[in-house]
Amino acid sequence: MKHTVPAIIFSLFKLSSNIEQGLGGGAAAPMDDEVLVKVDQNKIFKSVNDLILALQESQPEMCMKLYL
Repeated sequence: MKHTVPAIIFSLFKLSSNIEQGLGGGAAAPMDDEVLVKVDQNKIFKSVNDLILALQESQPEMCMKLYL
């Protein structure tokens, strides 16, 4: 878990950057059975915070580095 959580966190940061830049396939039309989920930066950073807090018990040093 100590190797996957930082990768997930940095992927969420990249997603946040893509949302900020307006990239994300807004021109694609949804299919009939597809459900679009709205994600904003607040939800992304709340997820990052939750992941770091979950990792805090086992890897406190890594959590400090991720917060910085």
